[in-house]
Amino acid sequence: MKSLIKETIKLPVTYSVSGDAEDHRNELVLDGKAITTITTAAKNEEAGVIVREMRTYVKSVEDMRVILTKPLLEGQRLLKALADDHIAPLKDEIVRIERTGLAFVQAERRRVEEEERKRQIAFQQAEQERIEAERKAQAAAQKLADDESKRNANAAAKAEVKVIAAEEKVQAIIAAPVPEVARVKGQQVKKTLKHEVTDIYALVKARPDLCKIEAKASAINATCTPEMPNPPPGLRLWWEESTTYGANRPY
Repeated sequence: MKSLIKETIKLPVTYSVSGDAEDHRNELVLDGKAITTITTAAKNEEAGVIVREMRTYVKSVEDMRVILTKPLLEGQRLLKALADDHIAPLKDEIVRIERTGLAFVQAERRRVEEEERKRQIAFQQAEQERIEAERKAQAAAQKLADDESKRNANAAAKAEVKVIAAEEKVQAIIAAPVPEVARVKGQQVKKTLKHEVTDIYALVKARPDLCKIEAKASAINATCTPEMPNPPPGLRLWWEESTTYGANRPY
């Protein structure tokens, strides 16, 4: 395949963290591991200082990652836009041609269904003609058995010829190739199930297994509390406490 773009894109094979960054990270980890228990206010203050230093460093790393990846993401966006714009006419043609091909296959299916319908009608008519010819042949044979006149013999022979012709007609219809939809090699027609919910409440009532019911966490957090006098049925509410060391604030 020919190259998509004229420019050459070169990226490093791997990325590695600088030695200074590794050392600073390790120092912060060791400082944190030194905090095993907090039994005094001084220890609590020390823990807060260490956590704030860690948070500051984590944020600086995340900020640096964003700065470093921004040109890569921008390049990715530009390349995707370039590729999408480049292949857009082809994708449009693919959709158009495949729709045209589907229309042909559907027309072929209708043709095959109509030919099969006519073939079944022809078979039934031929079968009826064969049965009628056999009935007449049996009647002619019975007449010949009752009266072996030349006239009855000729009638019986003609009736037998008609039976043979009727049987051949039936067999010809059976042996004829079954009509098939014509399509090129590799062309596939698949069915994809689509659906539209016209009444979600009726659907839930009739087939709850076809529906997904979820609690809206944002709405619960905005309107509910454990202290509310009439909590919604089926919902348990409680408070959980957590602590965090944020930036120093004057009190």
